[in-house]
Amino acid sequence: MNLFCLSKRLFISITLLAGLSACSRLEIATVTLTPTEVGTRHVFDNGRYGVCYGLNRHGSGSSFLLGDDPPDTSDPSLMIVGYENYFDPGADPFPCHHWTSHAFQTMMLFDIESIGATHIMQATLSFDVNRELYQDGLPDTRCRAPVARALSDWSPGYSMAYRRTGMVDFPRTEPAGIFSSAGISGFSPNADVTHLVRRMVRGSNRGFVLNPKDDEILQDDQNVWCVGTISNPRLVMEVVRPIGTTMD
Repeated sequence: MNLFCLSKRLFISITLLAGLSACSRLEIATVTLTPTEVGTRHVFDNGRYGVCYGLNRHGSGSSFLLGDDPPDTSDPSLMIVGYENYFDPGADPFPCHHWTSHAFQTMMLFDIESIGATHIMQATLSFDVNRELYQDGLPDTRCRAPVARALSDWSPGYSMAYRRTGMVDFPRTEPAGIFSSAGISGFSPNADVTHLVRRMVRGSNRGFVLNPKDDEILQDDQNVWCVGTISNPRLVMEVVRPIGTTMD
């Protein structure tokens, strides 16, 4: 073997040893996080159209919040997601159509940066669906809702806003997990959020937002509802990180 080939093999061997040494300082770990903050955004809209001159009627409130044993909106851990649409067509011969819509978003923030991950292999967002309210016979497809990254800031706890402009903004074109806002038809509340967490690590982390189905909310001609409360949110991640990493 000539000197050139020997030198080349020696260089490759040293490079491989250096790579293995670097890899030996990393580990694959499974980490479970609970949120540092949670919130509910209740977005309300109503109106009327038709022959409404001289009438002074208003749309109904949220049956979910005003019914028997309603959720406590002063509870800082309250998380509601889903929608309610109510429509009163009025009466002939001069009907005045009244409508009211409610959309509920749940937001949750996890301290992803604290785990010191160099790569996110898998991330699953899980939670329990507790109290549900949905229209009899409603197909589960009308309750399916996306998990997304929050693009705008939000306040912990329960807050109200008016019309779509008051919703916590989120990207509608990113890959995201899907869940059922009322837990019907056995649809799993586990959502694959791997792509979202990777984007949070690379950019800003304003948390997740769980949204009611976008083409169902804030409608002015429907009587349909699918809403529920969730609890026990957890983010389970399989990550690569330096050995000995401790979470603050």
